[in-house]
Amino acid sequence: MFCNNCGNNCRDGLAFCTNCGSRLSSLPHQAQPSFVPPQVIYVQQVPVQEVNKPKNPGFVLSIPAMISGIISIVDINILFGIAGIIMSAISMAKGKKSGVKNGMAIAGLVCSIIGTVIGATLIVLLVLSYIGAIQDIYSGSFSQF
Repeated sequence: MFCNNCGNNCRDGLAFCTNCGSRLSSLPHQAQPSFVPPQVIYVQQVPVQEVNKPKNPGFVLSIPAMISGIISIVDINILFGIAGIIMSAISMAKGKKSGVKNGMAIAGLVCSIIGTVIGATLIVLLVLSYIGAIQDIYSGSFSQF
């Protein structure tokens, strides 16, 4: 039996259409209805992938370079700064060979340089303060203690 409203093929003996809910006629109707709803076809577009997109072989090394740079700033550790500078330079050289820019390597290089400069400045200040303290001790300015 077909629904007179939407054209859905329903089982015999049903009072309402299972598709649209319209009341079905009590007489069995075997012929195709005059109204056939149009079929809607949905087309999903697939994004196009670039096949010849150059890959950056230095990107993997730029991640630890960035982490070393951040640690050198936060921990004021010159060794992490120097390691970050070296890893960033290698990563940037590999990216330059493949023709790809590597922003993370540049950021790692900047952070590593900043951390190294801060660490070196603090070491110089500590050495100068120790030298000043030693000179004060030998000059006798601490004689009251």
